[in-house]
Amino acid sequence: MHEQLARLAEAADQPNVQVQVLPYAAGAYMPEVGGFQVLRFADSEAGDVACVEILGRTLYLDDRAEVELYRDAWEDVREKAAPHRESLDLIRAAAEEMK
Repeated sequence: MHEQLARLAEAADQPNVQVQVLPYAAGAYMPEVGGFQVLRFADSEAGDVACVEILGRTLYLDDRAEVELYRDAWEDVREKAAPHRESLDLIRAAAEEMK
């Protein structure tokens, strides 16, 4: 586990990578939905797509109102998570504990 956390910290130092940890102090978090991603395409005129993972498959949603619900859920998680630098410190501290 030490090696995995050290590698994550190394990757998080890249300028195009943003890592945020949801610390225990933020309280338990359980999304109202399952796992999901919001895909943004720079060259797409169609808009964003929400990929929702459900048992046995993934749904791809492109309705703007539905995508907005997932974007809001993601922002809720980001607001509760530690900022990037603080998250990186947490990851490094956990890696050190596992040496």
